[in-house]
Amino acid sequence: MDSIFPRGGPLYGTTRVTVRAEGLAQLVDAFPNPKCKFGTNELIVDATYVRCTRAPLHFYALESAAKNETCVQCEASPEKAEAEIIDLQISLTGKFDDVYSSLPYRYYEPLGVGAIYPRYGPKDGDTVV
Repeated sequence: MDSIFPRGGPLYGTTRVTVRAEGLAQLVDAFPNPKCKFGTNELIVDATYVRCTRAPLHFYALESAAKNETCVQCEASPEKAEAEIIDLQISLTGKFDDVYSSLPYRYYEPLGVGAIYPRYGPKDGDTVV
């Protein structure tokens, strides 16, 4: 595993995590049903192969960046009771007997907006909130 994106998600789960690793394109036909494990055996979800960029897109990257690599995408992170950092593992066989590495994945409390100031501004915009 080279990288994961995003590197964390909220406690309620449902985050799709893209995993980059070298050589995945050659393994798609041999291992068609990869799985993702979020810490424990009770938190295993299905994964699929997807086209992706060589490196994770950053905030300023264009969406039209060339997607010519193969990645594994975990369908949806499972729900977790408390915020913590767990080991994310990918298994191409689905049995996790082929796993030699993991990367940290952070579960965090969902954020909420407590207040907005100023509450109004000119209709043309450009108000710093």
